[in-house]
Amino acid sequence: MYGTSISECPRFDPEKFERLRKQRRLSRRAFGERINETRQTLLRWGTGEVSPRARSLRAAAHVLRVRPVDLLRPVDGALTLADLRMNRALTTAEVAARTGFNESRLVYWELAGQLGDGTESPLLLSAYLGIRRCSIEQFALTGWVPDVIAFRLADVFHLKPGDIRAAFASTRARWEAVAKEMRDNECDDVVQAIAHVIAARWAA
Repeated sequence: MYGTSISECPRFDPEKFERLRKQRRLSRRAFGERINETRQTLLRWGTGEVSPRARSLRAAAHVLRVRPVDLLRPVDGALTLADLRMNRALTTAEVAARTGFNESRLVYWELAGQLGDGTESPLLLSAYLGIRRCSIEQFALTGWVPDVIAFRLADVFHLKPGDIRAAFASTRARWEAVAKEMRDNECDDVVQAIAHVIAARWAA
């Protein structure tokens, strides 16, 4: 519906990972056996050639006795919805399963910080999300994220609803800034270009 999700763990910090692994005195082979990854894969993690998937990051954090976020680079600026998910090392599919929201809708929220893509009427969006129409209209006017969304996501990410609302606003501001830049450059596929630019933010 809205394209692919942002990479699961693009903020993975290979230097932190290697330092913590060595502090635990675990060889790559021994570490790999504990999280079901090969020595070659861990070597690629350590060099920054690839980043682990969310489930692998959770397993690595468990073995190292740290939080998943402790293996990630810090965020420069306000946290977005994708940042919140990455900090918990969750996939969009896992968030969808825990909240009851459609995964493709969650992907769009992470990219745009908007409840809908602008083509859906408040009535249709209300029915699709199971939210009162007045809440949809209030979001369109003020940016106030409906309680059902804020509270469900807050529960999954172990945060406060206000943190979710702030992340929606940050995501939306980034979407609007990048969309304007892409339009100015006459980019045809704005959504994919935005996803690429946002993902590149963590890969830098």
